[in-house]
Amino acid sequence: MLLISPLAGVIGAHLMDHPHRHRAHGHRSAVVLALLLIGMVVFYAIVMTFVIRRLRRRFDGQWIPLPAGLPRRDRRHVQRAIRRGEPSADRFLRYVETTSARKIALQKRRVLWVLPVGLVGCAVIAVTNWSRSPVLAWVYLGLLVLLVLCLPRTIRVYRGADRYLRTVNIDPDALRRAG
Repeated sequence: MLLISPLAGVIGAHLMDHPHRHRAHGHRSAVVLALLLIGMVVFYAIVMTFVIRRLRRRFDGQWIPLPAGLPRRDRRHVQRAIRRGEPSADRFLRYVETTSARKIALQKRRVLWVLPVGLVGCAVIAVTNWSRSPVLAWVYLGLLVLLVLCLPRTIRVYRGADRYLRTVNIDPDALRRAG
């Protein structure tokens, strides 16, 4: 989007800012500009889809912070163990699970404050801008829905991390107070 917006502005200014053009030609210019913008947005969507898919494969399951270089099978095992609150028998994986669960526990207080504030903020912005800018209101309503959809998984990860830390005899509340 950072590339499309300035480029569209330059092209639009070039097509629309010639005083010697007739009104009919100006309409053609607007159509050309609209088609050009649609083409750029489609190109951007295709590129971003490719990038997102590639990043998703690379960082699969990063709801739980894990060290780089851990094989995919082990990452999934660690994530599952933390979500369920069940430490694994392998000492290395148990160390990774404990470290990751500690990081999650330290993030919990901040995220559980930011998420409701974001929900309320999105709702207020959507409602107050409904008459002035319906498009902006729909964008914030979409963001609100996205935050609501992320909320259950986020809470489940935090509860699992707390349960995991209690299983390995670490008090997550004391950890948050100290951190």
